[in-house]
Amino acid sequence: MSDGSERALASQKRSKDGHVTDVNDAVLDELEAEESRSGYDHARLHYGELGSTCHRRDWFGLHLPRDLWDEEAPESIFRKQAGKLWEALVIRALRRSGHEIMTQVEMMPLRPSAWCFAPGHVDAISTNRRHLFEVKARDTKHFAKALNDPRKLVTEGHRFQASAYFHEAKARGLVDTASWIFVDRGGDHRMVEIQLTDDLLIPLEQIVAREAEKAYLVTATEAPERAPSTLALYVWKTKGRIEAHESRYSLCSFCKFQNACQPGPEDRLVDLESVPAGVRKAGIARAEAAWAAGSKTTPQVVPLVRDGSGALTLEAATDTTNDDEPDLKAALEASIAANKSKAERARGACSASPTQADPTPAASSSAAPPAPVVVQIEAVAEPARPVRSDHAVAMRRPVLPPENENPVSSALRTLGGSDEAW
Repeated sequence: MSDGSERALASQKRSKDGHVTDVNDAVLDELEAEESRSGYDHARLHYGELGSTCHRRDWFGLHLPRDLWDEEAPESIFRKQAGKLWEALVIRALRRSGHEIMTQVEMMPLRPSAWCFAPGHVDAISTNRRHLFEVKARDTKHFAKALNDPRKLVTEGHRFQASAYFHEAKARGLVDTASWIFVDRGGDHRMVEIQLTDDLLIPLEQIVAREAEKAYLVTATEAPERAPSTLALYVWKTKGRIEAHESRYSLCSFCKFQNACQPGPEDRLVDLESVPAGVRKAGIARAEAAWAAGSKTTPQVVPLVRDGSGALTLEAATDTTNDDEPDLKAALEASIAANKSKAERARGACSASPTQADPTPAASSSAAPPAPVVVQIEAVAEPARPVRSDHAVAMRRPVLPPENENPVSSALRTLGGSDEAW
């Protein structure tokens, strides 16, 4: 049965008397039809997968029939669409701020190693500023983890994809610089622009090597081996408890081919005697050193690796002075609170008179409510529009003051004064 007939059958099952009975089903049907119209190439790899280290996952994406893929939850599909909506908004904002933007610019390198990849499409190129933009939407939890270092938002997959596009666009004479624009899908954090600096740029030689490494997947008739599992010692602070655990590849939990791949349990106990006594002793010593340095984590997880001869040994030590896993919930709440505080300060700055401060204490609750705040928006050259009532203007959100000024924040503040945004 073809993909089109499968979609039609699924649509009939979700309908009654020819009419869709649920708006969620209607949206899913539309997205399926949109993918069919887009001409997405399922027979070749894509540059968004260049950074993937699991060849088995890549093979399933190429060769496994669509009806055998794990069924994707509607919520996951809707989150992806939210990213596309944010991308469209950012591009409109860049255009309004003076960028001459080309979107979905096709990139197809003319080199032998690239034959197994479908043409890539750059999100946006500013032709007058010779700059490449890739817009990425990430969940709120990722922004919370990257509060102190926004560059943590950049994954290895992001680096490979953007680097491949940048090398090709620069070779064509289109760009000199590039950056990512990261958007919080939940809207709880400001957008972040991160430059593709030399330390984040993947060299062209490494990209060509990765392309050649994956080329066999297009014609392979059998799925490659699973990504290797990892071993670790779990050391508890009390009673000298120690266990050995084997964990499957970390990305298996997010893979849409789990039913076909059967990667096994996320974590399982293994015989502690399989770990040499000297390695166990060294693992305990490393855990104790972490606690002595102030860590409160228990159990301490000490990763194990195999050396060139296949013998187990401890993974190279990293800085343990601050190795506690951050409390994600606390970090998320703190981040949201900080953004709300910034907004409140901005509202206060907008409502306060620039020439006269009010020295009197705050009015009691019985006093008349303050006059609505009218935010002055810088004029933008565009056709005249009908004047709105004071109430409509008062309901507008105030423009927040610039912070870490960059082209994106400037563009979005300008867009905030348009009818399309609110």
